[in-house]
Amino acid sequence: MTRGRISLIADDTAHELSAGDTYYCRAGEKHRWWAHSPHTTTLVLAVADGRTVKRTSRL
Repeated sequence: MTRGRISLIADDTAHELSAGDTYYCRAGEKHRWWAHSPHTTTLVLAVADGRTVKRTSRL
């Protein structure tokens, strides 16, 4: 996180992240996150080479 605040749920455990925090997800770990305010939130996401990212959308 470089700016703002998010909630993260990973493997059914809730986490609160803010600027300066990091979180490492193991391969295959189910996770989701959302921002807490209408202001800009910046989250840096890195995926290791050779991994597949599957994106799902809940609308």
